[in-house]
Amino acid sequence: MLGHLAGRWTSLIRTALLVEPLLYHALRRAITGISDKSLAATLRSLQHDGLSRAEDRPWTTGPRTSARRARSKPPSPFA
Repeated sequence: MLGHLAGRWTSLIRTALLVEPLLYHALRRAITGISDKSLAATLRSLQHDGLSRAEDRPWTTGPRTSARRARSKPPSPFA
């Protein structure tokens, strides 16, 4: 997990996801210079470690998935 925090693209991706969830191509446009391969690999790695999650967006036209920064702890069921 420490390797993710020191990764070249990890901090840029996590910063971009702070504000709002982004579609893959919007995230790619927000981070200049990142290749498709690097973005996909970094997102997969962050999702695997629970630092990011993918959300399906069925209400949009065509299949779309957005990336969202994972919460530090799950929301309380009593909130």
